[in-house]
Amino acid sequence: MTKARAPLDPDLAAIVAGLPPSDGSSIFDLPPDVARGIFDGGVVPPDEVAWSASIGRIEDALAEADGLRVPVRVYWPKRDGPLPLLLFFHGGGFMLGGLDQMDDIARRLCRDVGAVVVSVGYRKAPEHKYPAAADDALAAVRWALRNATSLGSSPERVALVGESSGGNLALTAALQFDASAGRIAALMLVVPGVDLGPVEPDPDCPLLAANDMAAIARNYLGADFGPTDRFPPSPLYAEDLSGLPPTVLAIAGHDILAPSNEAFARRLSEAGVTLTVRRFGDMFHPFFGFAGASAGAARAFDTLTGDLAGLLATKVATPSQGSGI
Repeated sequence: MTKARAPLDPDLAAIVAGLPPSDGSSIFDLPPDVARGIFDGGVVPPDEVAWSASIGRIEDALAEADGLRVPVRVYWPKRDGPLPLLLFFHGGGFMLGGLDQMDDIARRLCRDVGAVVVSVGYRKAPEHKYPAAADDALAAVRWALRNATSLGSSPERVALVGESSGGNLALTAALQFDASAGRIAALMLVVPGVDLGPVEPDPDCPLLAANDMAAIARNYLGADFGPTDRFPPSPLYAEDLSGLPPTVLAIAGHDILAPSNEAFARRLSEAGVTLTVRRFGDMFHPFFGFAGASAGAARAFDTLTGDLAGLLATKVATPSQGSGI
């Protein structure tokens, strides 16, 4: 018997109810500037006064490695170091979002994990198709490990955090990273895009539909890419996952990616990866960015950051101004 799905979190359900009725089209089929304008219109700028108690410093920089120069934004908490260092790869179907739009998530990670956070502004589809974003992600990881000490951390405490398409990029970087150049301490994957192939429609999964996934894959990979049941681009099909670091995996109940995330959890377990799976049955796909709008999403965020902080042995220290680059 199929287990009944938990009701959608009431705060998130109210947000969904306030959206215009779907006409079956996908935002990812719109011209990129139009789609980004719609997405950006829903972003609320940070309250700098409210954040001043926990964020010590924010600085834009370029992560230079492999002949690439990737825009990043670095956040330091008001804590003594050396601190863990998180590379954050945002979601948005490889097309939407960026350093400004995902600022709130980066600040929350910085505050709640007590870590230096490097938010990565990778190149976006459809203007930049695969492997541009994946190349940027891997370059950012190499840069961060090389510069961890000057960033206020250490090369032994670098973790990757990825949401949705950003989860795909974090995983791809972790799987392609040459261990002789350093070691990734942990992964936190929030509703990651582990399979870029077709998915079954599910009317109980708002804000990411089957036609969205088809458009995302088309934009990112191109129409002539061929089969997606291989790695890259789909980490679910990577031949060997056993080298991945301890991993926290978040699965949302009202998410069209939940079946592939469950399949990936099984593969990680079979590969012997140290794994913490958090299943949030009342959350929808982009819940990670809704901690300010939903008490349930905030609790889920707190659970995940607590798990990651535990893996990185984070400890609260006395307030202090962060180091520069």
